[in-house]
Amino acid sequence: MVAIAFSVSLAALCTGIALGYMSMDQGGGDGVWSGPGAQSAAAPFTDSLGPIVLRNTGAAMLLFSGVLTAGFSTVVALGLMAAYIGATFGAAARTAGFQEALGSIVLYAPIEFLGLLFAATAGMLPVVVGVANALRSSVEDGRSPLRAYADSVALSLKTLGVAVAVILVAALVESLVIAAR
Repeated sequence: MVAIAFSVSLAALCTGIALGYMSMDQGGGDGVWSGPGAQSAAAPFTDSLGPIVLRNTGAAMLLFSGVLTAGFSTVVALGLMAAYIGATFGAAARTAGFQEALGSIVLYAPIEFLGLLFAATAGMLPVVVGVANALRSSVEDGRSPLRAYADSVALSLKTLGVAVAVILVAALVESLVIAAR
């Protein structure tokens, strides 16, 4: 069931990122992040870590909220989040060039996305388990779909714990990248 919830979350994330990226006007852009003589965006490690952790764990909690809404808030939040990620990457690629934009996030973004996918999986897991139970007609174990939903919340919380741990690792890497600029 975790694999199904993860697959649904991955499909929604990839679709949203692609749609967000394609929504940006691809024409124009000068291929630079800033004007001549501009300072880099370097910040001390400690100044960037806290805001990154807060932003990304907040996003994870929003994705996890599907546990309380039968997955609805997870699907909506993941779609909007993915479109935002795609659009901001599209804007960066338009401004700095695709290679430069990708190079600036390649060390931490995959880890961060994995953490967000785990959080979305945690938010979708109870509804996937409940629906799967309903489709099996509950004959095998005698549980109602609602009972199966409730029983899966513990696994959902464990999955959220993994998501937060991955997000913390990504935040550490992102802060190191920012401090090294």
